[in-house]
Parts: sequence; C-alpha cells; structure tokens
Amino acid sequence: MRGLEFFHRKVASSLSAYFDEEFWTRIVAQMSYSEPAIRHAMAAIGTHQSGNLVAQSSKQALLQYNKAIKVVSERTSSANSTDMTLVVCLLFVCLEFLRGDATRALRHSNAGVRIAMSCRSLDNTAGHEQPAPQIRRHVLPIYSRLALHCTQFSSEVAFDYPLYLADTIADVFLNVQHAGESIVHLMNLSNRFMRNIRTRSARQSLTPDDYEAQSALLGRLSDWSKSADRMLLSVPLREDELCAARILRLHHTMTTIWLAKSMVPNECAYDDSMDDFEMAVTLAEAVCSSVSYRVNGGGFSFHPDISHPLYHIATKCRAPAIRRRAVQLLRTLNRREAFWDSNVAAAIAERVVEIEERMLLTAGALPAEEHRIHSVTLDSEISKAPGKHKATFYMKTKGLGGPWRVWLEAIKV
Repeated sequence: MRGLEFFHRKVASSLSAYFDEEFWTRIVAQMSYSEPAIRHAMAAIGTHQSGNLVAQSSKQALLQYNKAIKVVSERTSSANSTDMTLVVCLLFVCLEFLRGDATRALRHSNAGVRIAMSCRSLDNTAGHEQPAPQIRRHVLPIYSRLALHCTQFSSEVAFDYPLYLADTIADVFLNVQHAGESIVHLMNLSNRFMRNIRTRSARQSLTPDDYEAQSALLGRLSDWSKSADRMLLSVPLREDELCAARILRLHHTMTTIWLAKSMVPNECAYDDSMDDFEMAVTLAEAVCSSVSYRVNGGGFSFHPDISHPLYHIATKCRAPAIRRRAVQLLRTLNRREAFWDSNVAAAIAERVVEIEERMLLTAGALPAEEHRIHSVTLDSEISKAPGKHKATFYMKTKGLGGPWRVWLEAIKV
C-alpha cells in the first residue's frame, strides 16, 4: 500500500518533530499491525501527503479515511477499545489539519480529549477503560497539548481538565520532554482561567478570588522558569533539544504576558511588556535559524510550535520594529501548525499593523487605545477557500466604555 509506505518513510519522522517521536515512529507502527482502523488512517495520511492534493490521491485518501471510520464505529462499542480510539483519533485530527478543515479537526479533537481527560481523572466517571502504560506515557501528553489548541482556537470548551496547579512543577526537570509536559499543563490552566474571567474583566467586576488565582498561576510560571534554568545547567542538550527548549521558553514567555494582562481591558497594558516581547521574538528567530528546526520543521507540524506566539507578538506588541520582526518570521515559515497557517496569520497581522498605524504621525510612536485592534476572528476555512479568507475585527473606537466597532474584511493570502 503506497500511502502506508509513504507514512512510514516520510510522514512519521516529520510529524514527530521534538516531543512525539515515540508515538509517531513506534507506537502507531506497532499498533497498525493489529488495528485495521489505525492502518487505514495511516494510509490516508500517507496518500494525502504523497499526492499533494492531486485528484486521484485525494480520492484514495478519502477512501482509506472512510474505511478507518467504519472500523472505529464497529469497535468503539466493544471492550478494550480505549487505546485504539485514542490513537486513531489523533490520526483523524492530523488528517483534518492537513486537509485544512478546522471544524472537523476540532470535532475529532474534542472527542479524543474528552476520553483522554477522563482517563486522567481519578474518578473516571465516564467509565472508560484505563489505557495501557505506553499510551498513558506517550499519548495522553499529546492530548494535553491538543486540549490547549482547542481552548486557543475555539470559543467553546467541551471537556474538563482534571489536573491541578500543585501537580504541574517539579523542582528539577529530568529532560526537555518533562519540562514540555509541565508548561503545557500550566498553559491549559492559565487559558481556562483567562476564559473564565473574560467577562468579569471587561465589566471590571473581578473578585479577590480572581486576583488570588492569577497570582498563584503567575507564581507557578515563575517556578517553571527556575526549574527550566536548573535543567539547562545540569543536563547536556543536543541541538534539537536546545531548539525544543527555546520553543518551550517562547510559550512560557507569551503565557506569562497574556496572564499578567488578563485582568485589564485596555490594549495599552501590553506596552509594559516590550522587553518580554523582544525576548520572545528573539527566541523565535533562534528557533528558525536552527539547523535542527530547518531539518525537522517541514511544511506541517501537529502542534503550533511558533506560529501562534508570533501572531500574538505581531498583533499585541505595538513597537514597530518588534512586531515587524514577528510578521517577517511568519512569512518566512510558510508552514501549517495544527489549526494555524503561518501565511494566513501573517496576512491578518499585517492588516492589524496597517489599521493601527495609519493614524500615527511620528515614526516609532505607539497607537492610541482607540486605534488598537482588540481581537480578530477568522471566519473561513483553509480547505474551502485556499488563499481567500474572511476575518472579523473588533475595536473600541469610542473608549473602553463605548460600544464595539465590528467589521468583516476579506483577507487575501
């Protein structure tokens, strides 16, 4: 089967990148011998990638995809199906990422994350069979990252996250993988907190408990940074591990900025974080210049390594030089990362910069609060209109207490 061979030979290694090599190169391959659904899903991904959307290859990929779905529907009602379901769901999500269908990718992601989080939960009220040790060790962490992508990309969260702040940090991380799992948990908890207080923050009706929770999260993020520093001093790292460590530090820096500014509604609050934005974009530049990243990066990543942070640097940091460095990196990437397309992100960021800076009279000046974009939502999918998208922009042109100014624009990539 040509698609299956291409998956083994080319696709698996490119997907494994820095954190998931054991899953993509060994676990999936091993389970494919006994699980037809996994085998068909691998063949669908391999066929899709080998054909690059040529009509015949796309048709064959869809045929294999449908076969995998049929097997899953027959198996999920039987016993001992949790391992297979968790693995094949990741393959389905991967295929939808590649196809550019964010809606279907999100649907599969939510379904898989609900099962994975139930398996993590101590009470396991959904009654799912506990996964095998190798699935718990190598697959559940992938679902923690997938949970993070869902909360970043979707307006609704369809699952619980049964981990607590006290369980997120070790005094010393054993390796980069260990540090990565820790920061993902902190990012998940931080994202959930920020979503929970969004309305109260806009209305300035925050409670003492909100401030206490924010302080606790920021404290744990500081603890993570110290533990990561100790790891870097004590553990020799290969070049690819050092690149991965920079990616983690980039995510830590951006999460700290978002969390620190989550309690204030004004965009000008981000101006206090210029040094942190500078550090973040410098980290991203180091990642992109790494030989390891150029070799392992490829044109697709199952996880948003740097596209998501770079987009937010470009849109939330109003220092002209820093935000343009971020936009330039997005343009240079030419890469799909999970739900994110670097070219689409760059096009939207460029439009945000244009809108915010058109009223400036002095070079290097920062836009006034009423001229700043608060948020942008993408209202079209890559699979339906490649190169043509619609984005909705939100501003407070009459002050923070005034109404929203909302409008839709076509974004050409």
